[in-house]
Amino acid sequence: MPDFTSQARGPTHCMREEPADKSHVGEFQAPLLTASCILIIFIQSEPGDQVEGNREFTTEKPGIILSMTLKQPTMKLFLTDTERHDLEQLIKKSEQEAGAQIVLAVIGRCDNYAEIPWKAFSAGTVLSGLVVLPVFLLYPVWTTGSAILLSLAVVFGTGIILALATILWPWCARLLLSSHRRETETLQYAESLFLNHEHFATGKRNGVLLMVSLFERQVVILPDTGLRGRLDKSRIEQVISAMKSPLRHRNVREALEAGLAVLVTALSEKETGLPFVNEISDHIIEEEGL
Repeated sequence: MPDFTSQARGPTHCMREEPADKSHVGEFQAPLLTASCILIIFIQSEPGDQVEGNREFTTEKPGIILSMTLKQPTMKLFLTDTERHDLEQLIKKSEQEAGAQIVLAVIGRCDNYAEIPWKAFSAGTVLSGLVVLPVFLLYPVWTTGSAILLSLAVVFGTGIILALATILWPWCARLLLSSHRRETETLQYAESLFLNHEHFATGKRNGVLLMVSLFERQVVILPDTGLRGRLDKSRIEQVISAMKSPLRHRNVREALEAGLAVLVTALSEKETGLPFVNEISDHIIEEEGL
């Protein structure tokens, strides 16, 4: 309880409250200031600023411009030079056997999923709030200024830590990514890749894209119109099933080799026997994505 003193000033008396002890309050000013700054950055980079589409991302807000400016490293390659060379030679051989234009692609991430850190932040603040609130209800005597500041630091700090965890560790982000969103974004990226690289520009429309997305852990096989009769849904599932085990062990090369073997078998069964002309580059596409 604060101390009060009475001072006589003429005919009236007034009560003056002594300044409260603020020694404990100062202990929480630094973490609260840090939390406020991080919250401002999150507010400036809210998910609503993302432009529709899978490739373009433009905004004038400072927080987003900063993040885009910092993210300019050299493109990460997922295969070594030896692995890439061996796979490209295997592609040439497989194309001759299958009579199809085969393109392999390895993508790091098909979308930036700007909503995932916000989901983590919301979940962290709600869960920690459910823990802190009963303490104040059961022990109202402890509701002091220092306790309130500490509880706010715990609530917002938990949310910020979980949001940062989804940014730093992909497996944390995948926990908040629905399977439908994962499949939709991967398919959209594959279709965009197919069109941007003009894999449809073949005389027989016999191109097929086999794309592996590492973050989403998805495999997409996208055949052109000339191959859809030779690659039905069951055969595509056979190719994907052959690639699951190596991808589970993060062996991209073995996964692509296994997928190519099953894909060639499926296409060779209905191969027309006409002379094959290679119209698409055999280079493997490697992109970090978004």
